[in-house]
Amino acid sequence: MLTSIHLDNKPRDLNLIGIVNAESCKVVIEKITEINSFDDLKEKEIANYEREPIKLYISTYGGSVYYGMGLMGLIQTSKTKIITIGLGTVMSMGLYLFLCGHEKQAHKFTTFLYHEIIMGVWDKIEGIKDELEEVQRLQNMLDTFLLESTNITKDKIDEIKKAKRDWYIPALEAQKFGIVENII
Repeated sequence: MLTSIHLDNKPRDLNLIGIVNAESCKVVIEKITEINSFDDLKEKEIANYEREPIKLYISTYGGSVYYGMGLMGLIQTSKTKIITIGLGTVMSMGLYLFLCGHEKQAHKFTTFLYHEIIMGVWDKIEGIKDELEEVQRLQNMLDTFLLESTNITKDKIDEIKKAKRDWYIPALEAQKFGIVENII
């Protein structure tokens, strides 16, 4: 669900609340693109035009890796600064979306979650092998991004994987790991 955007009057607040899927990502992508296009035009029209940041509020248990990665790319390459703000649950794919923000804030009641990609497969053995290879490729990409974007160590990630568990990270702990810059 998205709040309305009044480009000339602000605010530029977007909400990614609920599951990360085609519909939720499409709405956020359209609005980020619209704001960037508006700012591009204003830069041409007005000398010393300053882009106002977009605030992307995130509260999700996660969802689609592919749709989420599409949105990740757009957030990272947005010329208009995007501030990600964690609310309540920033879990699974939501963690990576949150980390793409140019500035990362969270409320003290926010909980982050890391776990390996969850997959369900129904296929012949060779099809399952192909699917597993693709999921491993995606997991490696996401883990590399996590390690590059925080001060979490590879040993910590390996420990979580070996234990085959979810890693719940409260906001204050997330700040220590460099996931969150500011607790609000």
